[in-house]
Amino acid sequence: MLALLCTNAAAQSWVMQTSHTTASLRGLSVVDGQTVWASGTGGTVLRTADGGVTWAVSKVPGAEALDFRDVEAFDSQQAFLLSSGPGAASTLNKTEDGGRTWTRLFANPDANGFWDAIAFWDRQRGILLGDPVNGQFTIFTTRDGGKNWTRQRTPPAKDKEGAFAASGTCLVVGKAGEAWFATGGPEGARVFRTSDHGVTWTVAPTPIRNDTAAAGVFSLALADSLHAIAVGGEYTKPTEDKGTAAITLDGGRSWHLPRTAPRGYRSGAAYNPDQKLWVAVGTNGSDYSADGGRSWRAFDNGMFNAVAFHDGAGWAVGPQGRVARFNPKPTDALLLWMDSIGQKHLAERDKVIAAVRTVDEANARQAWVREKILELIGGLPRERTPLNARITGRLNNAVYTMDKVIFESQPRYYVTANLYKPAGGGRHPAVLLSSGHTMAGKTENHRIAAGLASKGFIALTYDPVGLGERVQAFDPRIGRGMAGCCANEHLQAGAQSLLIGQSVARYFIWDAMRALDYLESLPDVDATRLGAAGCSGGGCITTYIAALDQRIKAAAPACFLNSLKLLFAGPYPDSEMSLPGFVAAGLDHADFLTMRTPMPWLILATEGDFFTPAGVEPVYQETKRWYQRAGMADRVSLFMAPGPHGTPQPTREALNEWMIRWLKDGKGDPRETEVPLYADRELQVTASGQVEDEPGARKLHELIRVEYRGLRAPRSIADLKAELARLRIGAPRSTRAIRLAPNGSRRALRIEVEPGVSIDATVYLPETAGKHPGLILVKDRSSAGLAEAAVKKDAIVVELEPRDSPAGYDNRPFLGNWQTNARANSIGLNLAALRAQDILHGVDWLALHSGVDPGRITAAARDAKGVWLLLAATMDQRLNRIWLDKTPHSFASALDVPVHTNLFDALIPGFLRHWEMDSLVDAVKPRSILRTDPVDWAGKPVKPSGDFRYRYASQGDEEFLAGLLQ
Repeated sequence: MLALLCTNAAAQSWVMQTSHTTASLRGLSVVDGQTVWASGTGGTVLRTADGGVTWAVSKVPGAEALDFRDVEAFDSQQAFLLSSGPGAASTLNKTEDGGRTWTRLFANPDANGFWDAIAFWDRQRGILLGDPVNGQFTIFTTRDGGKNWTRQRTPPAKDKEGAFAASGTCLVVGKAGEAWFATGGPEGARVFRTSDHGVTWTVAPTPIRNDTAAAGVFSLALADSLHAIAVGGEYTKPTEDKGTAAITLDGGRSWHLPRTAPRGYRSGAAYNPDQKLWVAVGTNGSDYSADGGRSWRAFDNGMFNAVAFHDGAGWAVGPQGRVARFNPKPTDALLLWMDSIGQKHLAERDKVIAAVRTVDEANARQAWVREKILELIGGLPRERTPLNARITGRLNNAVYTMDKVIFESQPRYYVTANLYKPAGGGRHPAVLLSSGHTMAGKTENHRIAAGLASKGFIALTYDPVGLGERVQAFDPRIGRGMAGCCANEHLQAGAQSLLIGQSVARYFIWDAMRALDYLESLPDVDATRLGAAGCSGGGCITTYIAALDQRIKAAAPACFLNSLKLLFAGPYPDSEMSLPGFVAAGLDHADFLTMRTPMPWLILATEGDFFTPAGVEPVYQETKRWYQRAGMADRVSLFMAPGPHGTPQPTREALNEWMIRWLKDGKGDPRETEVPLYADRELQVTASGQVEDEPGARKLHELIRVEYRGLRAPRSIADLKAELARLRIGAPRSTRAIRLAPNGSRRALRIEVEPGVSIDATVYLPETAGKHPGLILVKDRSSAGLAEAAVKKDAIVVELEPRDSPAGYDNRPFLGNWQTNARANSIGLNLAALRAQDILHGVDWLALHSGVDPGRITAAARDAKGVWLLLAATMDQRLNRIWLDKTPHSFASALDVPVHTNLFDALIPGFLRHWEMDSLVDAVKPRSILRTDPVDWAGKPVKPSGDFRYRYASQGDEEFLAGLLQ
């Protein structure tokens, strides 16, 4: 039988919200995907009715001194609110109008009592928990929607045992009448359970730590009546992971420690039945478990107090008004399979790093990393050609001057930049500021650069290729690039670079190095004191340039550095930020930093970044260990700012402090002050606003094409087949398949192509007996109609869809599934080759079918998918005839334009150096290949030389299909 697809989740993340409050939030109730309530200090209540787009913040009148630790809501209008505190500071309140008015139902009658949590089975029946009074936990229940409450008895509390009002989840309810609550303290860490609405109770110990008054169970979460988890620990020691979780499989009668625990104290836990996923949160981060609580994996470092799920919607709240929505990674078998390969490479890397013990070994590792990175990007340009820099304008104010600069990174390959100089002259240290993925380009760093100039630095900001004034496919009719927003042009050039065995990162790095050349040439720049900084894509280039260029003496990359242990299956970065073969080579982001020991690095991050804080931490810790071994631990630091991806004021001030410390001998004030700022248009360097209008300007795809011509080294068909074999096309297969429910003449088929990875196919069976031709169709929008026509011609048809990763699609125009292709290339695989292998699984199935004539197996594919079929046919003689329709005729033609379509889905890195599309055609011959209506990589019909056939107006597929099946 076919193995079941994996259902575990990967790469969870929190998406930070704007809550408009700084209250410490602990109460949380998720009603559905749209309605969420939260509560906290200062009598604060929050509510959203639109899934977090907007939050209404209010104060309960007269409750400004109360701390609302729990909220239980039934809909957008009705909710109960519990405050926690000594005696009458514990209150229960209710609203029936969405929080506009509140009614106090009652206050704690016990002067020495303290309420902890509340929960409801339904709108009428509820339960309230408080700390022990007179040796018993306080339990009140209601049967009339909170109008009246009855005190219940519990088993005796132990001395110094209590409950924790940390998240409102030390008390939870299950099916009708079932409730659980947990305790802490030196004799606590126990779980009480009732199945009759609190009338009678049983109690069981847990292995969660209870060695101090601050230790115990803080939160419970139920999957069902048998399966639950408890989390906690010692809240004054948030990073200690001893005794932070326990699981039960028998309804709470016995509790056991997990194999691996959450990595610190956890105050809240919840279960997401949609993903079968447990999530725990605390003051040092968040963890998840996809195996019933047996093992836990960190995914975030942000501070949260409580977490809750309902109908697949998940939320967390914490101190300083922190509110976040849970972003689950959808089940994706291919992604999980690739991630498992990537994690094996990274685990091997960890062993290599752990074995580095001496200075000589460290130096050898640094040299190897540098050599390997240069190899992966395809080296750097060999010649530093004249910059031909010129100034096109200047802005002056009392704080700084700003020159509008243009220079040539390579001949007639123009870079636009803004140079900021402190007023008053003199020689100064300088900072190169690289920009991220906003269309603004260099002006993104306007505030940072002006601030640095006000503190005695010269700062240079420049446009990355594709952004600002360097758009490569600019359309003046619409005033923007044809490729779409932000990093799309990076991906377009990224695919072209990969095709010739390079990374587009080399061009970004070279631009930054030439920008340093320009700074170094200025008489008022102290070239012995150069720094680099940037955010996101700019953080990436800052990392590269500081790692590779010895002139950089201090660096501060923001919102980029992240271990591939988390990043690989997470928000995978674009072409210049993800190097081909990087993970397979045994590299991770920390290698960039340790390569420059002991140069000072400040790692800048934000709590709400999609490059999650949990991924930043291992990069920092590994780098810190490396620097500690060198006796220079003070030269690496991590600064985590509040807020989403970006450079808020705390980040900017941390950057200022770092540059002042290492480039100005610590002399200066890092605090941000008001400086003159200008509109983007005032910072424009070129007359037209685009470098393409400069005389003789060259574009990036033209540079790549020149590189291709210099690298071209044709190889034989035998070498071609050896390369495809290395990429696993034609590798031995164990084709296991299951047939699913029939639908007339059709049969659904599922074929396992890797452990846990399957592809789906539809089999079309003719009504006649005997031997039939077999036809493989690579699925597209029109393949079902072609299959119906083929089965009428007596063929047995397998219409299959090769493997894919739906999570990889981000709906950018022209690019196909670039993320999945990039991930595969990073771990030494190739998605086009894997898809060719999937086609051969279909061939295997046909060849084994009793009704198929094995000498008459054919196949057809359209568009870029035709490349997969051509690769498959090259390596398998059983495909005796193939049809490629509207398939690009040449790889090299993709280098002729700045924008192409679906090149990522078809390319093999470095392929074009040695072979062309015609090489594959020659490898298939003398078998028959029908090629109809060839196109270029923009999808435009072309008429290249060669054996092609063309449709006339309104001609369909009938004639070509008949020829294929003859």
